[in-house]
Amino acid sequence: MKSVMISIKHYWVFLIIAKTMGWNISKEKTIEVRKTCPQDDEWNKVVKIYCTKDKKSFNFIPKEYQPFMEKFLGKVIGEFVCDRIDIIRKRGIDDNFDYCYLSLDEWGNDDIEPEITAVKNSCVLRDDLNDYGKNSRMLYGWHISNLKIYDEPKKLNKFGFSRPPQSWCYVEDIVYCKDCKHLMFSDCYAECEKAYKGIVAPYDYCNKGELK
Repeated sequence: MKSVMISIKHYWVFLIIAKTMGWNISKEKTIEVRKTCPQDDEWNKVVKIYCTKDKKSFNFIPKEYQPFMEKFLGKVIGEFVCDRIDIIRKRGIDDNFDYCYLSLDEWGNDDIEPEITAVKNSCVLRDDLNDYGKNSRMLYGWHISNLKIYDEPKKLNKFGFSRPPQSWCYVEDIVYCKDCKHLMFSDCYAECEKAYKGIVAPYDYCNKGELK
């Protein structure tokens, strides 16, 4: 199975985790809007969050939370389950996303309720959404559920990456030798009892590992 890693700016990460952290913040971001979405049948619906090093975005975080949030810069900070993805299409005479900011009463029917709700829960401003999607016929609202924040932020190389994804990418789930049920000890060495590998170090891995 595959998971996904997604790059998210620091301020958006703040709005995603605020409720879980118990912070008294008026906004909560439960939708992440992207131009594309995963299509692979082997995707397990898990999305790992890489927090970018965007200092401009970081400066939008209230100052009292900045010391805590600073440790997330350039790290994989947690994961969520994306159990649903909404399609957000352009509509109207101007062929844009303005309608997503209307109330249902103003539009006159409820067939666009998913789009309006998704954009509201994304916390993205109207001009920013139109600018982001100006060259796209549709956008995708990734639902954020079952958020898990790691006890310690993780470096990208723990997931086999030397650089973050520009938007998102698939991640082959890795079972390191130290966590594998096939690990055994012989004298002062650690070895693979299935002989998939020989003598191993804690962070060695192969594509046949199984968690203990």
